[in-house]
Amino acid sequence: MIKNWIFSLTLLVASVPYALSSESVTLQLKWKHQFQFAGYYAALEKGFYAEEGLDVTIREAEPEMDPIEVVVNGEAEFGVGTSELLLLHNHFKPVVVLGVIFQHSPLALLSSASLPESNLYSNIQQVQDLRNKPIMIEANSAELMAYLSKEGLSRDTLKIVKHSFNTSDVMAGRVAAMSVYTTDEVFEFERLGEPYTLFRPKDSGVDFYGDNLFTTIHELKHHPKRVAAFRRASFKGWRYAMDHPSEIVDLIYERYSQRHTKAHLMFEAEKMKDLLESELISPGYMTSKRWHHIAKVYVEQGSLSADYSLDDFLYRSEEGVSADLVKRWGLGASLITIILLSFLAYVWRLNRRLDKRTSWLRTVVDNTPTAMVIMDSQGKIIEWNYQAEQIFAWASEDIIGQSVYDYVVPLGDQNKFRRMTANLFDRREVKVAEGWSRTNRNKLVLCEWHYVALQPGRVVAMANDITERKALENKLKELAHSDALTGIGNRTLFFEKLEEAIALAKRRKERVAVLFIDLDDFKIVNDQYGHEVGDVVLCEVVQRIKMAVREADVLARIGGDEFVLILHDCESNAHARQVAEKVLFNLERPLQVAGLTVTVGGSIGISMYPDNGEKTADILKSADRAMYEVKQKEKNGVGIAPPRSRLGKKAH
Repeated sequence: MIKNWIFSLTLLVASVPYALSSESVTLQLKWKHQFQFAGYYAALEKGFYAEEGLDVTIREAEPEMDPIEVVVNGEAEFGVGTSELLLLHNHFKPVVVLGVIFQHSPLALLSSASLPESNLYSNIQQVQDLRNKPIMIEANSAELMAYLSKEGLSRDTLKIVKHSFNTSDVMAGRVAAMSVYTTDEVFEFERLGEPYTLFRPKDSGVDFYGDNLFTTIHELKHHPKRVAAFRRASFKGWRYAMDHPSEIVDLIYERYSQRHTKAHLMFEAEKMKDLLESELISPGYMTSKRWHHIAKVYVEQGSLSADYSLDDFLYRSEEGVSADLVKRWGLGASLITIILLSFLAYVWRLNRRLDKRTSWLRTVVDNTPTAMVIMDSQGKIIEWNYQAEQIFAWASEDIIGQSVYDYVVPLGDQNKFRRMTANLFDRREVKVAEGWSRTNRNKLVLCEWHYVALQPGRVVAMANDITERKALENKLKELAHSDALTGIGNRTLFFEKLEEAIALAKRRKERVAVLFIDLDDFKIVNDQYGHEVGDVVLCEVVQRIKMAVREADVLARIGGDEFVLILHDCESNAHARQVAEKVLFNLERPLQVAGLTVTVGGSIGISMYPDNGEKTADILKSADRAMYEVKQKEKNGVGIAPPRSRLGKKAH
């Protein structure tokens, strides 16, 4: 009986609405009436505000109006703002975010993809193409500025003009791009069948909340129950609107605005589903962790001080409601409180040790300096720490519960990854591998992964982004193997490539030719015209030699005016001579350098594998000797090294 009485009393307490005498408040929108604010219209028209004792006026924005300032100045109690509210809070604006509508901001830059080639803005293919071109960006768009900065476009490289909010300016090519909501202005392009390009901040990891419901510290301090009531009714309205989009479209069109057609409003409703994640997340849901991530982006861009604080910025509880209920229900509510507190104390004592250990482990996982991903044997993601968010640009709340194959593992590597994880459970050992991984920034990163299997059916994977390190290593390797002047291979690369060519020819029973090319009288060019002209001549010589050979053949510079050429699969001496004569023909043609006419020739010596040996040094020495004999006799000719048997060596 007592249990039934307590249960009935609990239901009765929970069912009592927060009843006040009707209070008038104003909600200031950030733009014109449209489906973007559907939840507030639903809360008003379905009576959710009235049930909370509120008489609400919904006011659309006017041109040149700053909706945030309207609320801060006390002209409205509530407002809708972007994540720029965080910057304003850091600059001592007394704003408090009550909840989030868009889990992913719809703000983007839009450009036309169908302008004629004669138009100055016809070839906008990537966001960097907007440099120094006129773009329209609306007020309170700090996330766009952070995105552009992250893509290498600083403010002084941007030509920002006054926003007309008219898509025809982009269609006609009067501006290169304009800031839009992907749920709104895009409709006009699709209706007309006009191709377009969208540049989304999310593609570079700038994934912010959008359309945040907010109030002021003054309002929360002096009217906490009113704030709680407005918040509660608003999010109830948003749930209704997303569950009944057609009804709310009709409502907006008939009672608020016919600026957009019903088709346009329905387009908004459909596009908003994914951004609100309305089927998975309750309206208003937000986390301090995500706000910290947003703040971190602003800090990196220099828009926010590193010592920022979220204190008083995020709404945390409905203060004042519990006291009101106690006064209404007296002993019953107190009894419920005592029972709940006793139960919580019991549970707390039972789990204290576990909680401490769990908290410690959670801290370790979140703060480890490497990405940590825990998944089941099928690849479903269970844990995703902060560093994983930074490397792969997916927030934990977006990716936990999803398949690692759908988000991280490239399609071509998925079978190999599945085999590897299956083998992990057979042997309890750490597997180390390098591989490309997908990110939410529309690109791949090279990661060094460490995998280990835990029972039952859990895989712990830790990753470090080594893209930049590998690029640097490759660059250093390239520099170590390249000739600084001409860009072709140097002596080191020549010997490596000749070793590879000999090994391959040995397996295939083929022949390899080496051409030693020495320019004739090049010293005269340097002496007469200077080394700068000489350097230009050397670069032109390289281009002319390349014209005579296949792309697979290897050209290197091993001395001042000495070059070597490796010919793969060279069938005979006659074929090597034919290539050498073609090189000479290209070299003999006069060069035009800095208004001067310069003529150079070359002496070429040819050696062959295996005729002249199996070691790289022997083959190069034979080609060098053959070239020297040409140089001594007549210059500008071709000589072929005799087989080793004619030099007193054992024939092969």
